[in-house]
Amino acid sequence: MSNRSKVFQSVVAARPVLSEEHIQVLQQPFTIQEVKDAIFSIPGMKAPGPDGFGSSFYHDNWDLVGEVVGTAVINFLNTGKILKEINTTTITLIPKVKCPDSVKDFRPISCCNVIYKAATKVICSRLRQILPEIIAENQGPETLLFDFWFAAKPEKMVVYCSGMQEAEVTHVLKMSGYTRAHLPFSVYLMDKNWWEYQPPTDCSWYWKRLVAVKEAFKAKADLSYFAALRYSIKIGLDLLFDQPLAVGWSKVVWDRLSIPKHRIVLWLVMLQRL
Repeated sequence: MSNRSKVFQSVVAARPVLSEEHIQVLQQPFTIQEVKDAIFSIPGMKAPGPDGFGSSFYHDNWDLVGEVVGTAVINFLNTGKILKEINTTTITLIPKVKCPDSVKDFRPISCCNVIYKAATKVICSRLRQILPEIIAENQGPETLLFDFWFAAKPEKMVVYCSGMQEAEVTHVLKMSGYTRAHLPFSVYLMDKNWWEYQPPTDCSWYWKRLVAVKEAFKAKADLSYFAALRYSIKIGLDLLFDQPLAVGWSKVVWDRLSIPKHRIVLWLVMLQRL
């Protein structure tokens, strides 16, 4: 900061600046009513985020969850800290044509959790009160709002490509700046090696189970050979079990028509973890 060039105050004063009234608007304590207005401004038919809860759930059950959700959003806005389970986004490819055969035939959309959306909408509602007075209409303040909030860091992002041609994979990586993942799941491990990773003692039960499966792979499989294989659940089961254990509830729990969150909940119920 010491080497940073200073801006002449005369230049700043020549353009619209925040008034004391503007500052008071921005510094007002956040309220649960603001959070409620933000959530209720999201149409109920919008696609849910990774947690599976759409905005219609919060609309219908606000009397039950409103105070807790509002407090969570306000705490994030005041501290800047948010659970990583909330700060996640599912990128979905929507086909533009009936029979897509290349990457350009898809339109990517980001499905964010509603709580994540609510935080951004509360911030935008505050800025919307003052931007018309300090930014000209032809500068597009509505577009400006989303240019700097919660920007993804490409160096921390990975993408897993299944069943795609190498030319398409190369194009996706080039356009996104992400790193290609060789596993169908990912977690940011800094510079650690996944196969040498050990879970912290305070992590969740399901994450410990996932790491335990990894350890079982290490004990039974040639890692270089396994990493070179095209991912398949059957290959994993064959490596882990000589005679895979069959359960009667598998097809019901992992039904493709179910919401992913509901599959996980049912799976935990069947394992008596709830």
